[in-house]
Amino acid sequence: MEYLNFDLLIEGKGDGFQARILDSPGGQATESFEMPFSDAELEAFLICLGQPGQSVETFDEAAKDFGGRLFDALFKDEIYARFCVSLEKTESREKGLRIFLRLGDVPNLAALPWEYLYNPDFGFLSCSSATPVVRYLELPKAVRPLTIKLPLRVLVMISSPSDYPPLDVNQEWAKLHEAFAELREQGLVELELLEEATESALRQHLRRNYHVFHFIGHGGYDKDNNDGFLILENEAQGGHRINGERLANLLRNRSSLRLALLNACDGARASLTDPFGGTAQSLVRAGIPAVIAMQFPITDQAAIAFASEFYKAMADYWPVDAALAEARLAMNESEWGTPALYMRAPDGAIFTAEPPPPLKPEPPHPLPQPEPVNYEMYYRGMLNALKEGNLVPFIGTGANLCGRLSGDWEGGPYAPSDGELAAHLSSVLSLPDHLRDLVRVSQYIALENTGVLSTELRKVLTSPFRTTALHRFLARLPGVLQEHGCTQNHPLIVTTNYDDVLERAFDEVEEPYDLVCYIASGDHSGKFYHKPYREEPQIIFEGNAYDAVSLDQRTVILKLHGAVDRHNARQDSYVITEDNYIDHLTRTDFFNQLPIKLVEKLRDKNSNFLFLGYRLRDWNLRIIFRRIWGEEGPPSNSWALGLDADLIDIEFWKQRNVRTLRNVDVKQYVEEMERRLKS
Repeated sequence: MEYLNFDLLIEGKGDGFQARILDSPGGQATESFEMPFSDAELEAFLICLGQPGQSVETFDEAAKDFGGRLFDALFKDEIYARFCVSLEKTESREKGLRIFLRLGDVPNLAALPWEYLYNPDFGFLSCSSATPVVRYLELPKAVRPLTIKLPLRVLVMISSPSDYPPLDVNQEWAKLHEAFAELREQGLVELELLEEATESALRQHLRRNYHVFHFIGHGGYDKDNNDGFLILENEAQGGHRINGERLANLLRNRSSLRLALLNACDGARASLTDPFGGTAQSLVRAGIPAVIAMQFPITDQAAIAFASEFYKAMADYWPVDAALAEARLAMNESEWGTPALYMRAPDGAIFTAEPPPPLKPEPPHPLPQPEPVNYEMYYRGMLNALKEGNLVPFIGTGANLCGRLSGDWEGGPYAPSDGELAAHLSSVLSLPDHLRDLVRVSQYIALENTGVLSTELRKVLTSPFRTTALHRFLARLPGVLQEHGCTQNHPLIVTTNYDDVLERAFDEVEEPYDLVCYIASGDHSGKFYHKPYREEPQIIFEGNAYDAVSLDQRTVILKLHGAVDRHNARQDSYVITEDNYIDHLTRTDFFNQLPIKLVEKLRDKNSNFLFLGYRLRDWNLRIIFRRIWGEEGPPSNSWALGLDADLIDIEFWKQRNVRTLRNVDVKQYVEEMERRLKS
């Protein structure tokens, strides 16, 4: 099941509230709304909805009344219009629409049972796997799916202390076994019962790499401490209260544990003042990607039906919110709204299947192996070039992957690589599947509508991206070198990226810099503009005579392929389509437009170059070479990181004075250079 997100942020505004669409296929919008219930009405609804085993007619009437009024309050006017457009777009692409509710700023609203959102045209949203409702808790650490090989390993704790209403542990365990019989026979799920429901036993078992923690027992909520709790057993089989924060500390940093399911009273209850106050919320804050808890009492029949259907969908690697929607349909008609999902995985994927081993035929002859790399010599060469002011870094979009994996960008805090940007444009604009290369994707969109390409690029590239370790390293570098008196010259940093993350890194450490950027379109196409530090930009009309840029004064960031201008959309300019690159390459006056000091630096026989974030087989990189140095390459020894490099790539660049650091990624390079600079 694939989804697009309808991301709703709910905030307080005066005496009421404000709903703002952060992201959706139908666009953005903001509307104000008020609580649609009085305190007395809300209490009456919660009492009615929280009675398991009541008549379907009574429940259905109350649920539709409550959910309808809640829907009408939240999905007002423009929000509703964007929601309808989003549904149409997702249905046309045969995808679902995941409804994210960000309630961290309004904990008093987080206590409402949003699972009952209802509209006569769409029904109960959370009951359809096409429109799952998720309580999304935003945390800085990203979540990636865990690759597992079935069976799904579930640790079950059934707590029945002697001084609390008793649970028949044997009967509860037998019910679970019965519910999971088919899954266990197929080898999809493996259940293990924790024989002692004590804190120490739980701590010991969690070392065995379970995927799911399933709790059955008593729970509650402590208003004084704004936290929920579960009742475990002590050594004497009496009750032992463990609050949400304590339980979270037990489950924290268990990398294989992806889901906690709490079948206990008040497991989903939230604090009215603290967005992370509550048992489920504490577990999410501790790093558990998804937590399902019960917001009302639940009958045994409903709990068994829920568990059986939910784990079947999880064993099929469904997103957790889609699996929950399927499980609701299996429950009786008056209890499907009892489970609540708290999640921090933006795509709902907490498990992924282990890929089958690739079939690689044995080559008829052994392939030649690259020569061993003398990393020590290369690092010393780069360090000496830095000290002497001769190292010129070239930054490609792969640098945005520093410290993270490729493919997990969307919804994340870092700027995209070219592959991620291409995938995003293809998805948002529903392009044919065979279009994957950014240049080709951009050309396809531009042929249809250049304005759409500019709009989508700006929407992505003006996001509040975080800087990576590489950007921060480059921003600190001028100060470190000046502090130690290594060189009087400031660095020249060349980039083909369209984002402004590098500039943001310099701004964060208050390191002055000049920006020189290529103009790819408009009246001044083919020229560069110069933006001195904290001054207005100016067009460079004659680069050979332009001496206002100097590495004696400040670091210079040279953007060869244009960039986004966060403050003025009319300044946006990109060499990104095939036509752009052809126009770029055929300009014979390219270097006449560059400031003369930068041309001298690029062609200086003493300059050494370092290529970071480029694929060595990428024709984009070869264009840069031809532009600056011709076929021969840089005049002095230079270096490139090459995780993807094969023997052909290594030899090709070696003949052009570029040595390849194989098996070194950008983050490793930064850490090693920082270590050497400190010493």
